[in-house]
Amino acid sequence: MFYNHAILKVNGEDVLYLYLNSTYEFAKDFYGENRKKTIYEKVQNYIQNSGISFSGKKIYLVVNGIIVSSLTIDPIKRDGKQNVDQMLPFYQYVEILSDLLPEDQEIEILDTGEELPITAGKFISLKRSSGILERFYLEDYAYGVVCAEMPYSFQKEAMKAEAVLARTYALWQEQHGSIVKERNRIQIYADKENLKSLWKDKYTEYAQAIKTAVKETQGEYLTYHHEPIEVYTHVVNHGKTEDANDFLFRDVPYLKSVESPWDLEEFPYTSSTTFSFKELSYLLHQPINKDTIVCVENHTIGGRVKQLRIGDYRYRVDYLYRLLHLRGSDFIAHTTEEGITFTFLSLETGLGLSKYGANGMAKQGYDYKKILSHYFPNTEIEKIS
Repeated sequence: MFYNHAILKVNGEDVLYLYLNSTYEFAKDFYGENRKKTIYEKVQNYIQNSGISFSGKKIYLVVNGIIVSSLTIDPIKRDGKQNVDQMLPFYQYVEILSDLLPEDQEIEILDTGEELPITAGKFISLKRSSGILERFYLEDYAYGVVCAEMPYSFQKEAMKAEAVLARTYALWQEQHGSIVKERNRIQIYADKENLKSLWKDKYTEYAQAIKTAVKETQGEYLTYHHEPIEVYTHVVNHGKTEDANDFLFRDVPYLKSVESPWDLEEFPYTSSTTFSFKELSYLLHQPINKDTIVCVENHTIGGRVKQLRIGDYRYRVDYLYRLLHLRGSDFIAHTTEEGITFTFLSLETGLGLSKYGANGMAKQGYDYKKILSHYFPNTEIEKIS
């Protein structure tokens, strides 16, 4: 349950911080009549077994750097134990963690005394998957995004490009009155506990390499006319990126189709999905069989499918993308004996920066500034003052 602890001075008084494993189902300990004989005993047992002794009267329970509860402790020992005799809710205890805080409630990140990745500069609000809204260093957010979005084997210049885009995305969201989510359609953030679980004994090595890339771009973000740009990235394309007009249905001066031959060298991707005739007949509301016409009506500037004809109807690919949960719009569709097969030649939208393309550019000696200017023409890198 508890994996670590720390004793820190708060307003001149010692406070004990107990760190709970993020995967522990702790809500049941904070709810109902049984909580005294669960959480109290566990705290007392941990204090005794760990040989902890301190002069303060307060204990904070911490999950992922967030204080979720406070307890008071009686400094007078009874039967050789320090008695935890009162629990004071830091916030309301509920069974569903996402209801722990109101959506507009913010809390400061906890300084545990451990070295955080960068901890300098601007704060942002980050909504965690738990539903908690956390006050977060922008630099630490960028670090977590690069860890989640870029394979640790990638070139440093590619990681630096991703770090700049991580800050840019957060600043663009803030400017447009939106809150950055831990998992969103553009970027995923990974915290230290997730990374330690994923990387295991390689954590220190991988984390240090990524931390260096983030520090070398500290405070930098991408702008168009001195404003943060709208960020789009994708994993890999089929040699060319997309134009915003074909996907967003509006012109964006820095989201233009550009050549990206490095993708084909770095990660020549193909995968297939087959939908049965019965499935498609149900989903598309028309009878479909092996004699049904399937053909591409229009392509985008980047070479992806823009409009697909199936039977008597023509479908915009963005509609099919959502309806059929396709992996992207860069595909070949053909009829088989079993159904219609979609063979994908790349992943996701094809807009903006290609991750494998960026890595390929870095291998050929391009720095992160050249990488960003290639995938986002007409932009400039600026730095938070």
